[in-house]
Amino acid sequence: MTDNLGHWVTVAEAAALLGKSERTIWRWIDKGELPIDRDQTPHLVDVGGRDVDTGIDVNLDTSDTSQTERGSLIERLQTENDRLRAANERLGLELRHAEDTLARLEQEHNRLWTVHASVTRALPAPRDRRPWWERIFPQWGRQADEGD
Repeated sequence: MTDNLGHWVTVAEAAALLGKSERTIWRWIDKGELPIDRDQTPHLVDVGGRDVDTGIDVNLDTSDTSQTERGSLIERLQTENDRLRAANERLGLELRHAEDTLARLEQEHNRLWTVHASVTRALPAPRDRRPWWERIFPQWGRQADEGD
């Protein structure tokens, strides 16, 4: 269902791009105003038909555009490209940091699990396996029930 003609994004991204709440996006989907691909996880919404505010107005027909206007458009696109590259690099650093944290947490989990296992093996096996209330109040135990 997704194609290159639309602008397919998640519901949260659509809300951010359109400056609306996710609830509004879902209302538009329910009304049929926004196409959605429910086969994808997470669901993808096509905001290609909506006014997505990227800050850049791109006119692909440049036959009647002056050289100055084309130069200005190129500069804006390069600025936007630089901004997106910087954001991508920042997100890459955040991802690497999250992966490192996950690896450390997995190591700590494994270490603690090993300690737990060794402590459990070192403890003596419990002799009395009755529930605590039967140990404290033997008259409430099974022997009392059997005597009735």
